Amino acid sequence: MLQNMWQRIIPHQTRIMTNLPNPSLVKFGKHLKGLRTAKKISRKKMALLCDLTNEEIKNYEAGTVDVDLLSMVRLAAALKVALPVLMDYKDME
Repeated sequence: MLQNMWQRIIPHQTRIMTNLPNPSLVKFGKHLKGLRTAKKISRKKMALLCDLTNEEIKNYEAGTVDVDLLSMVRLAAALKVALPVLMDYKDME
């Protein structure tokens, strides 16, 4: 009965989960790492500035997790760049 209730509230969606990084997230991660290293900020310091964990920064830079808007705002503030600068990664290889 409980399972039926949840199926009505949250429709079942089949989604294949893989450990493969998303190409767009990988490009963003490379851009993020490039901005961070250009400013000579360690991943540990970046995590402290953003109120995130070192592991979260590592995952963002690897492109293995999606970055939420609040984290993007925090990353941009820590890098002292405008959010559009952080988001300008589409032409990265």
